[in-house]
Amino acid sequence: MFPPGFQTVCLILRPIAPADAGPIFDGCAQDPDVTRFLTWRPHTAIEHTRRYIALCQEATSARTYVLVDREGGRVLGAFALTCSSRGRTVAATATCWPGRPGVGGDDGGIGRGG
Repeated sequence: MFPPGFQTVCLILRPIAPADAGPIFDGCAQDPDVTRFLTWRPHTAIEHTRRYIALCQEATSARTYVLVDREGGRVLGAFALTCSSRGRTVAATATCWPGRPGVGGDDGGIGRGG
């Protein structure tokens, strides 16, 4: 139902994994400026981020992907594709680390045919 991943000129977009807990916790999950418009509050412990990832992986009507910098391999953000009851992708939500290359104003190569 969901693609296994995507690639652009600058980014690799792959399903979220338990190994992403550290970069997500350190990069955005604790930051109130990043989580301000999300459905969850800033994480105060990495266990919260691990639980978030587990919930993402258990979901059947959505798949969460991380955005990875192709050059450095750094996790830069995350987004979820949500599927309707008819099996159509109906929404994408994104969380990005502000001020990081490839996100927050840069389309990551998507607009360049990536």
